[in-house]
Amino acid sequence: MAGRLDQFVADNYARGVRSWRTSKGTIIQRYRRLSSQAASLAEQARGIRFAVKVELQKSAVNQLRKVMPELLAEAADIRKALDKFLQSLIKVDEPTKKIFEQAKKNHLQMIIKPLEELLERAGKVPDLTNQKEIIDRINQDNIVLVELGDKIGVVSFDEVWPLKAGYEESEVSSSTSPPPRVFYGDMAIASKLLSLSAKPFAEVVLTFFEDIPPRYFWSSRPPIFGPIVSLQLKTVREKLEKSNLIVKEWNIAKDDAPPKPEDGRKQVLIVLPPPEPYPPVPGQPKRPQWSPDEVDKVRKVIASGTPAIFLAGYFPPERWGQFSVPGYYGFSDYLRNDWAIDVKTSLRVVRAEPDPLNPGKYELPVLRWTFMPLSCFTDHPVGKCLKARRLYWYNVCPLVRNPNCKEKVEIKEIMTVPAGTKGIWATTHPDELVQKMYLGESSGITPNVDRGDRLPPLILAAEAIKTVSVDKPAKENNEDATTKPTTRRTIEARIIVLGVGNSYIDGFITTRVPRLAGGETLISEPPPTSDIDLLVNSVLHLIGKDEYIGAGPAIIQPIRDIAPSSMTTIKVLFGLAWPVMFLLIGLQVMFIRKR
Repeated sequence: MAGRLDQFVADNYARGVRSWRTSKGTIIQRYRRLSSQAASLAEQARGIRFAVKVELQKSAVNQLRKVMPELLAEAADIRKALDKFLQSLIKVDEPTKKIFEQAKKNHLQMIIKPLEELLERAGKVPDLTNQKEIIDRINQDNIVLVELGDKIGVVSFDEVWPLKAGYEESEVSSSTSPPPRVFYGDMAIASKLLSLSAKPFAEVVLTFFEDIPPRYFWSSRPPIFGPIVSLQLKTVREKLEKSNLIVKEWNIAKDDAPPKPEDGRKQVLIVLPPPEPYPPVPGQPKRPQWSPDEVDKVRKVIASGTPAIFLAGYFPPERWGQFSVPGYYGFSDYLRNDWAIDVKTSLRVVRAEPDPLNPGKYELPVLRWTFMPLSCFTDHPVGKCLKARRLYWYNVCPLVRNPNCKEKVEIKEIMTVPAGTKGIWATTHPDELVQKMYLGESSGITPNVDRGDRLPPLILAAEAIKTVSVDKPAKENNEDATTKPTTRRTIEARIIVLGVGNSYIDGFITTRVPRLAGGETLISEPPPTSDIDLLVNSVLHLIGKDEYIGAGPAIIQPIRDIAPSSMTTIKVLFGLAWPVMFLLIGLQVMFIRKR
């Protein structure tokens, strides 16, 4: 500190200030003296450790402790003297003020006037705190800047040229060249223009059951939340808002009904999996827990005509010593009995590669286990535009039709692994496969149907539609509410169930996708944020805005090599039979003309 002060007053002007010197010397002298005393005290303290007698050590420590208050008091006194010195430096006396005023009026106007004009112009610059996305993305390479009036947006390179679906890691493993991409710029820019110009289409209500206290209360009040926590969906919220949707919340643990829509907008529920019920803890206050009554709250809202999207996935079992309990999904019975969709949250969809050493068997790639590439969409409006997109999924579970459902439900598949697909199945024992994979024993794997593994076809996302009857207020029919308060009307209720719900948490959706290239070289691709397009398209479909769902990149089938058997046929047909036929025709014509 003394050295820093010495540099500060190096020009000697500050040394002339009256507060620089105190009754005990200058501030620098006092700091150096205090430093010397503290160093001496520290040296004595180190020497005590080598004393032979414990009594001598105790006596020396007591003596050193008596000196410490004096040093601390001196340090505080020096600090006060330094603060007084600094205050005296910034205090301007009256004669100096008059000199400054005179300089400001006569000599400094050529500098002050341009500065005042510059500050005035700077004050008119609009606040950019709500343009964080623009500030963060405008520095990226190869962007498209979209301006609409006084609004501005940025379309990134990955949005214009997303990764192509269908290529395998082995296709690019021999080089470090970038993976193939498809052009999606027309829809990406059109979507940005739409978000800048149009009013919000609808309100998306994140529906969950949570009781999360502040972190410092967790020891006394453990948090309650399901497998997918609402706080982990920041990226999903941002993408929904950029898609011209308003995002709201409905915490079922606190409110019996979702927030009312504004300006007559439509609402869509995005229902997160609820937490598993737990027994009350003796001695602790009663806390909310999931029950069938909470399911009825959601059932009532959907039955009134509000569509919903249910996020599900593979939920690992709970371990209790040597026993395990299957993962809990609180809407399982509701979806099975009311919508004929049986969500198999205890099964995990895996994707493997053919084992070159064991024909008919497979080996599990480590990278595909977490980032599973899959774009097997149907012609349903929600997924049709995503067929050529490169999408990755995490902890996916299959959906199964329930033939015993008493409700008359129409199910439309959105994402389905077709029958006969090799290397993809739903397993009942993913933990065993993980152990084999990380121990280097992942070759020779086969689906175990006897243990409950399911082979394709596998439904991963589906829409369910049914007709329900609801009460209609009499005033809507201009009827007398006293004699006939309500009438019945028939509406169409719709939901979408996505077995890829685990893929939307921030920990996965914002992580770059690893890829092997050039032998053992590990590189990474952009995060799989395109997964959220499936969720956005589902919302647009449920509110009747299919025309705003992107058309998607064109799917161009590559020209494949001709099989050896087919090549033999082609050679015989066009290399031998075809020329011989024309030779015979020519000979016949020549013979006729000679006659």
